[in-house]
Amino acid sequence: MKYKNLMTYLFVIVSFLFQSFYQDNGQVTLNEKNRPLQEVLSKLRKQTGYSFSIDTDALKHALPVTVHIQNGSLQDALKQIFDNQPYTYEIKGKRVHIYPKPHAGPTEKPVAQVPAQGYVRDINGNPIEGATVRVKGSPITTVTDPQGYFLIIQVANNAKLSISHIAYDHTEVVVSKEMMTINLKLLPSELEEVQVINTGYQSIPRERTTGSYAIIDAEKLKNKLQPDVLTAIEGMASGLVVTREGNIEVRGTSTFNSEKSPLIVVDGYPISGGLESLNIDNIEHITVLKDAVAASIYGARSSNGVIVVTTKQAKDGAFRFEYKPTVSVELKPLLKYLNRSSSSDYIDAELDLYRQSPNTYLNGYNNYRYLSYVNYLKVAESQDLVTEAFVNEELNKLRQHDGLGQIEEHLFRDQWRHQHHIQLSGGQENNITSAGLRYVETQGQTVGSNDNRLIFDLKNDWKLNRFLSLQLLSNINYSRSSAPLRTPTSILEYHSNTTFQPYDLLVDPISGTSINQYAVNPKRVARYAGITGMQPMHLNLLEDLPLEMNRSNNFQMRIGGTFRVKVNDDINAQIGGLWSRGNILSRSLSDRNSFTMRSIYNDNTSISKQGVHYIPYGDRLDESRLSSENYVLRGQLNYNKRVAAHQIIALLGGEISRDVVDNSIAPTRFGYDDLSGTFSPFNYADYNAGVYNADMYGGPTTAGFGAYQYRDNRFVSAYANGSYEYDNRFLFSGSIRLDQTNFFGTNPDYRYRPLWSVGGTYKLSNEKFFNTNLFSKLYIRASHGINGNISLDSGPFLVIAPGTYNNLTGNISYNISSPPNNALRWEKTVTSNVGVDFSLLTNRVNMSVDYYSRISKDLLAPDLVDPTLGYTNLTRNVGQINNDGLEVSIDAQLIKGEVFQWNAFGTFSYNRNKVVEYNVNYQYASSLMTSVNRVDYPANALFSYRNAGLDNAGNALFFDQDGEKQNGANIQVDDLVYSGTLRAPFTYSLTNSFRYSDFELAFMLVARTGNVLRRPTYDGSKIQHKDVSKRWREPGDEEHTVYPVLSPFSFDFFYFPYSDIFVESGNFLKMRDASLAYHFKPNALNKLKISRATLMFQARNVFMIAKNSQGIDPEAIELINPASTQAELGFTPFRPRPEFYLSLNIGF
Repeated sequence: MKYKNLMTYLFVIVSFLFQSFYQDNGQVTLNEKNRPLQEVLSKLRKQTGYSFSIDTDALKHALPVTVHIQNGSLQDALKQIFDNQPYTYEIKGKRVHIYPKPHAGPTEKPVAQVPAQGYVRDINGNPIEGATVRVKGSPITTVTDPQGYFLIIQVANNAKLSISHIAYDHTEVVVSKEMMTINLKLLPSELEEVQVINTGYQSIPRERTTGSYAIIDAEKLKNKLQPDVLTAIEGMASGLVVTREGNIEVRGTSTFNSEKSPLIVVDGYPISGGLESLNIDNIEHITVLKDAVAASIYGARSSNGVIVVTTKQAKDGAFRFEYKPTVSVELKPLLKYLNRSSSSDYIDAELDLYRQSPNTYLNGYNNYRYLSYVNYLKVAESQDLVTEAFVNEELNKLRQHDGLGQIEEHLFRDQWRHQHHIQLSGGQENNITSAGLRYVETQGQTVGSNDNRLIFDLKNDWKLNRFLSLQLLSNINYSRSSAPLRTPTSILEYHSNTTFQPYDLLVDPISGTSINQYAVNPKRVARYAGITGMQPMHLNLLEDLPLEMNRSNNFQMRIGGTFRVKVNDDINAQIGGLWSRGNILSRSLSDRNSFTMRSIYNDNTSISKQGVHYIPYGDRLDESRLSSENYVLRGQLNYNKRVAAHQIIALLGGEISRDVVDNSIAPTRFGYDDLSGTFSPFNYADYNAGVYNADMYGGPTTAGFGAYQYRDNRFVSAYANGSYEYDNRFLFSGSIRLDQTNFFGTNPDYRYRPLWSVGGTYKLSNEKFFNTNLFSKLYIRASHGINGNISLDSGPFLVIAPGTYNNLTGNISYNISSPPNNALRWEKTVTSNVGVDFSLLTNRVNMSVDYYSRISKDLLAPDLVDPTLGYTNLTRNVGQINNDGLEVSIDAQLIKGEVFQWNAFGTFSYNRNKVVEYNVNYQYASSLMTSVNRVDYPANALFSYRNAGLDNAGNALFFDQDGEKQNGANIQVDDLVYSGTLRAPFTYSLTNSFRYSDFELAFMLVARTGNVLRRPTYDGSKIQHKDVSKRWREPGDEEHTVYPVLSPFSFDFFYFPYSDIFVESGNFLKMRDASLAYHFKPNALNKLKISRATLMFQARNVFMIAKNSQGIDPEAIELINPASTQAELGFTPFRPRPEFYLSLNIGF
């Protein structure tokens, strides 16, 4: 049914478009007399959809055309048109190539032989890779390299060269002794065909590939003003999903415990950093490698897909300068979406809990423990410290307080961001340079949070001589960030034992000045006030926030290059590599005057020794330093040969790489002085062993010993890839790679197993018998192969990790962090893919449809072993997940006029996965309450208790598998019900762009359907959710409420929030972005010596339609542990808010 609905949808679209353009695809009717050939061919192109390729200079020899044909065929028309012309023609697919007729001439004497070399570029000066350069009348051919360069060692000095490319109009030039620059014009109907696939190892035209790829070019990214590449690529490629947490998935999940993210490759080499380290305005195109043929060249790191980023190529000629400033604002969070309790309902719940156990709160008060202000008032009333009237008056005041509203107003702010991008490109033919500089300054949404980033890219291309070329590239990435240590999540937790409650205010409602919050047991305050040398115990949150800060500096640098040698016209060799180095410094500093340090200082004061403090006075510093270094060295031999109808493209290479990470976490420094960099000595062993605990007024704090981590991964790889094409109709390809590493299974039975792929493409539309007015292109693809995945958390060696020091034994405990296992091997994903690429209506509509099957086996997963070995489970290759799915992408030119254009781009992806093997025994129902992997269910499956209401005491009841009502403790695993998956199997995107004169409007819609979410609720114990007001209070309430009775410790906490009644649809539709641009007219810019300028306004996250009862944003709790206390307070505590951008792009 799902596929049927999709095909119906596609059929409606195609039918509509076909009707719209039918007049362009009928039979040929021409009545022309003595008309120019070019004019007649133009009319013929409009009627048939065929494109015509001819040397415009040769048209001056054309004779006037007289043709009379009514509802005839293309062949009949061409026969009449060229009957008396000095030209001949050849039909290839949907294109008619026109050549001058050969003629006999006088015998010429032999001429001297000279080298022919030069560059093939488009009309904008961009290099064209893969263009065929042929010596006319000779079998000698060559193909241009990535810089558009070609070299034929010996040709006659009066010979002609024919230059052709599938996406450009062919041309001919006479050989020159000088370096030649040849410019090709893009064919008007070849928008889709211009794309070039860059795998990181080679660049080839898309039509010479057999795999499944998605290309995101600079044209698609130009309307994305956000600073990071990650969010910009959402909706740009079918099968690619960007989650709210910043994770990328290609065609679902294929592992349990190994690397889940796709491999990132930049300018041919894998990088250790993510997409956030890239300058979005310096990207030429992004290629997503999705199936086995596309990605298997990367071997053991390709199972999750590969994202290949190519930065902007340098262009020769005068230097071009571009400046693009952007200012943006993201609105601050709206805390109402957290569904917190009102102050009044929260107070009622606190009073309810107090009445159930008043002595608990009295004991806490007498033992100097924290009490909320409401609980303190009740304790004080019980001890006659205050009157009942005073308590009631205070409670009435507190009920009117809107603490949540004050937090939203004073703790959060709109996030402002400034971006500046500078691009410089130019040079001579033998030495061209491209440089990009980007600076981003962000004022975070939380008061005190800031982030700054600088990205610099430099790329140089040198043509040393006609045989040698060199490309060097570098990237520098530096960022600084700061944020308060006290996080918004900790402030908004709201529980009787937390510092802040919904009725606590930050400022005086009348004066607007910041005020102190109730944060300490008054008895504790009084106690410390009577001791000499103690610090004050007040808390003013707004003043205290900047006193505890986390600051980090991140510096990353990449330097690389490739040296190419042209051996002959068919073979070239290259050697290159990439070296990167990174350092991250993170410092968490708590000032001595902060509430935290004043409390710690007082609590750690000696009872028996006056003036002695077990924590020295001063700041506290926690610091970590991480350094990383990695390199890749690659040698590769490339072969490209065309003989008549045969073409072979092959490569053979090897790599060595190393990845070293050195992470040092310093011990906690007390008594620190940031100005001098000094700190006080500290006895960590005795302090952490609890030697001083009995002599402290309060409890101990955390005093970290420090830690050290070191990783050294080394790889040696060999690979080969090749393709054979016959007559531009049949294409076959194959790939193989072998990877070896120093820290993985050492069993020789598993070490030498290569990963491989094979594929084929049948270009049906290039057959001579293929003659249809509907399709201008129809290719059928198929591929099969094995990709790998890697995890270096386990290995063949026994790894022992130290524990903590025990004062009683005088020793340090140890545990086994990684048991020895020499049988580990790469995870394998067997991928089969069948695809169809087709173009309709003279390439006005381009579509790709792919069906894939991915069987991921030998997955690393825990497996039970004999516990007498010293550990209960061992990581083994025992897991399996199957994925299959359908992907569709549509790129359509709906209206293509002189003044008005309308383009649409859409993607649809369906992914269905199933856990086939996962040897984890879920013994208790409660162990299935977070999203889990379970055999015969999708990954991230959600299970629930079947809610059966309440008993007459207000306790939650649930149905077992026999339909009997039970309390939660009696529910077994088999009693649970499967509620769905947190993963959305269906994802959609639709981008529409309109251009009228100098104005351009674009917007993108995204949607996900088929998944579920578990909405947060009151759970019987914690009272921060607004549903606490609906709880059971007295017998009979069970008739009209499902929310259990409130108690200090309720077992319903473990069961009730996981009821099936709280599972809802996760479907949503959003307008992700909308932009309006104005392109200034060139004549208005000439006086300012500006070549081009564009002003753009963009809005993101404009609106949302969500299919759940409370309007919850599914992205805000995406794939997070859906427990009631964590939903919307986890990795993404707040729903995405609208963002607004204003940008000016100026070119000189």
